[in-house]
Amino acid sequence: MIDVMNRGYAQQYGRRYTAVVPCNVFGPHDNFNMADGHVIPGLIHKGLIAKRDGTPFEVIRWLLLLWLWLLLLLLPLKLLLTMT
Repeated sequence: MIDVMNRGYAQQYGRRYTAVVPCNVFGPHDNFNMADGHVIPGLIHKGLIAKRDGTPFEVIRWLLLLWLWLLLLLLPLKLLLTMT
């Protein structure tokens, strides 16, 4: 539905929009491996391990990596949209 709305805005206002949609469903069959899994399930797994072991849940590096990843993903999209 988001794509339909973006196309409608483009037709009505003459502007191009895009949306980033996380296509993960975090459930029993997701990849919760912290080394090569998805970011959010990896954070969930890291939190569960910290709770089980009674260690601090350090998430700063994970959030910084997520922020950098989003920045690297969205910046080229913004540049492409402003150039057209």
